Amino acid sequence: MCIIRRNLLFFLCISLYDFQASAQVFSQNNSFELLESDQHIANMVPIIVSGIPNEINGDFGIEKVCFSIIHPEIGDLTIKLISPDGTKVTLIHQIGSTEDHFTTTCIDDTSPAIYNGTAPYSGSFRSTLPLGQVNNGQNPNGTWYLCIYDDVPNAGSQGTFQQAQITFSAQPAMPFSYVSSELPIIQLNTVNMAINNYQKVVVDFKTYDHPGAQNHWKSDVPNFDGNALIEWQGWSGVSLPKKSFDIDLIAENGVRMDTTLLGLPAENDWVLKSEYLDKTLIKNNLVFNLFQKMGRYAPRTRFCELVLDDEYLGVYTLQEKIKRNKNRVEVDKLNQNELSFPGITGGYIYEINNTGSAFDWTSNFPPMNDATTDFNVEFRLVYPNRDMIPLEQIAYLKSYTDSFELSLSGQNYQDSLLGYRNFVDVYSFIDFMLLSEFAGNFDTYGRSFYLTKENSSDGGKLKAGPPWDFDQSFGYYIPSTSGWVWQITNYYWPFPFWWSKFWSDEQYRKEAECRWKSYRNDALSDSSILHTIDSLQQRLNVAYLRNDVVWENSGGSSMNANFDELKNWIQQRTAWIDDSLDQQNVIFPNLSAVRDTTICAGDTLRLILPIEYHYDWDPGPTNPQIVVNESGFYTLTATESTGCFTSKKIHVSLMEPDASFSIIAFEGNHSITCQALDTNLVQYVWQLDGDGSIGTDFNEFNFVKNDMYLISLVVEDAMGCTSSSTLEHLVNTIIENDLGFNFFPNPSLNEITFVVDNTLIGNVVKIMDESGKLCFEGTITQVVSKLNLPFQSGVYFIEMNGKTAKMIVV
Repeated sequence: MCIIRRNLLFFLCISLYDFQASAQVFSQNNSFELLESDQHIANMVPIIVSGIPNEINGDFGIEKVCFSIIHPEIGDLTIKLISPDGTKVTLIHQIGSTEDHFTTTCIDDTSPAIYNGTAPYSGSFRSTLPLGQVNNGQNPNGTWYLCIYDDVPNAGSQGTFQQAQITFSAQPAMPFSYVSSELPIIQLNTVNMAINNYQKVVVDFKTYDHPGAQNHWKSDVPNFDGNALIEWQGWSGVSLPKKSFDIDLIAENGVRMDTTLLGLPAENDWVLKSEYLDKTLIKNNLVFNLFQKMGRYAPRTRFCELVLDDEYLGVYTLQEKIKRNKNRVEVDKLNQNELSFPGITGGYIYEINNTGSAFDWTSNFPPMNDATTDFNVEFRLVYPNRDMIPLEQIAYLKSYTDSFELSLSGQNYQDSLLGYRNFVDVYSFIDFMLLSEFAGNFDTYGRSFYLTKENSSDGGKLKAGPPWDFDQSFGYYIPSTSGWVWQITNYYWPFPFWWSKFWSDEQYRKEAECRWKSYRNDALSDSSILHTIDSLQQRLNVAYLRNDVVWENSGGSSMNANFDELKNWIQQRTAWIDDSLDQQNVIFPNLSAVRDTTICAGDTLRLILPIEYHYDWDPGPTNPQIVVNESGFYTLTATESTGCFTSKKIHVSLMEPDASFSIIAFEGNHSITCQALDTNLVQYVWQLDGDGSIGTDFNEFNFVKNDMYLISLVVEDAMGCTSSSTLEHLVNTIIENDLGFNFFPNPSLNEITFVVDNTLIGNVVKIMDESGKLCFEGTITQVVSKLNLPFQSGVYFIEMNGKTAKMIVV
């Protein structure tokens, strides 16, 4: 039996069967045309629910939502369900493209995900985000809304809503709730604008990051609360259901604003990576972490969980966007007016990437995989801004790159004067290759491959890196753990010919082997790799499980199984590279003489080291000698001519004796004693205005003239370490007139210091105003006294021993 109600908005059918035994269906059958809007405003479809239990949960609640919509561009649509208590659930978000219509499309939480389906979308599909969010214990009786957003305004693809149904039953979608995390939380709220990949829109941007404690996005005070410009990030990633985001933090006036996020150095450009294609969620983090351990810059990262418009989107990686500054890519700033040598030589950041958008130039040489790819090798400028850079600077960078490629392609490519080594930092290319091969990343050489060009003052050469986009590595494309990626190539993305030509250089192969073996003893050792993986897994912990509930990233396997699979792949991959790069006997530099040590502050640490190696301190200079300015850990790397290196971390403690001292004055500040705070040092040298002599831990000074004096103490301890300190001392208690007394300051506010000769102690001092009225009278009992002046502003006269001086009070 059905109760029928009609009006202009809806047609509602309510089933009156026993709601615990059978499904309860509530419908809306009044069709209407869907409106497009420049604002993110929904077409609202009301569905009234009544007569069912006052609480929906895991025992009874929404089972599914079904609807029919005619639309020529269903990829433009986002469809959400809003419950009476305001809970939102995204059922569909821009799936498909030009496929027409949703015909009796049902959304639940048990069927295959709709974003993995194909048109026509008839039948049952799992909701994009958990349908069970509404089964949260709320009272379902009231008005529900099916909200249909057309996210591409003015596209001329208007559609029609036909009908919708909500089904409640005893087989409800499993409840899902997200309120807190042990990871940082980022919360985004759109402001009536859909996020897309063709226009950045403004969102409210909040972060919650309390290390060592749970973060609660609904109740905590945010660490950062501001605005951001946001769009989808990536080329192929925009077609994935879980989007990545490109973010620019802005101030209230819309100007980009640098700030620290989740403890990372301040900037305004950030990326939130979804890691959707990575079953472990850690591949980008792992690669960047290891490259940093190799001594190279890679984007810093933090795991976080993302909430968008009050819906949980899962685990994300906040990472630095590749950009020139002191905390990211450190190349020289290049101004627009630098159009000649040496300014025009750099710095630059550019990339090899084929995105279908405009590029700055293409290589004059076909790619290695020309037989399978339809693309040329395209170069795109990253820094300076390609929309503002003068044509002369682009022409210079292109010319330099062309010259490098021409040199590498020629017969004299190994020549010391004409060869490719004059154009590139070879070790940077080798290190980038080793990292890419270690990860088996088939995107890396032909896509998202970044390069930097240094200014001539820094060598002026090309460097490979930083790394980017490694979420599809470690066996994602090709499960095999053998073979060089640069040699197999990606059939689709164009690989520059550089890598095969590099490999034909015997010296390059020796250097690659040497550096690989060196890293296997250090940053890429089995223990280093496993420790990094385990620490990343530990950080994810239960957040991984929450993410998997929403996106099924795990592919049906457990978290441990996916991490074990990654470890096993890496073990086999490193074994293959170990075997392939084992063609010569390698002798590593010996740094056994480099040990923890203690030196005097400001001294140079001088080590007896072989002269045939190149040395590099981190932090510090590129030579074996280092001036240590603070205690801490320092890493010395010694590299021999074929690239083999050894790194040794030591702790350097600084000894600096305490040279501080205090000043004690007696009967005025013209007679003082200086006392060193440390009385157990070997030597004390006291100096007055630069003149000094060796003394003890204390020294007396007597002054004969009022003035400002510099008193210094230079000390030495048992190790021979020295230090010094200096204090200023004002002398103003010497009587330099024939009155026998002095006072200061003059003019004064409400107090003066009164100084007398010893012979005047016991005499009476009087203070009178201009009319001769006595204002103060007292007996002087000591050489230096403090006199309060509770007088009005004016001229006064001080009289003592028959002599008078004028005083002004202000």
